[in-house]
Amino acid sequence: MDERLTVTKRHVFEPSAVDPLDHDQYEYWLYEFQVEGREYAVRRYTDEPDQATILSNVGNADEQALADAADIARYLIDQEGVATVSRYDAKTGVFGRKVEPAAE
Repeated sequence: MDERLTVTKRHVFEPSAVDPLDHDQYEYWLYEFQVEGREYAVRRYTDEPDQATILSNVGNADEQALADAADIARYLIDQEGVATVSRYDAKTGVFGRKVEPAAE
C-alpha cells in the first residue's frame, strides 16, 4: 500500500431520505482516505461491489486531485477487489467519469 495513503472503512446501512415510507434502504462501504492531509470519501454499494465512486474533492479536476484519485483507485483495485472506480466532475457535470489507477 502507498505509505502516503491512510484509509478508514466502515459499513453503512441507512434508510432512503427520498422515500422512507417505501422502506428503501442503502447499504454500502464508506472509505475515508487521507493523502498528505487531503481528504476524500469513497462509496462502494454492497449490491455493486466491483464499483466504487469517489464522492469528494475531485470535482474540480485539478492535477493534484486527479493524481490522488489515481492512487485511491490503485488501492481499491489492489486491496479491495474493486474493478471500476469513478468520480463526479463538477466542471462538466458528468457523473461516473472513470478514474484510471496509478501505475503499479
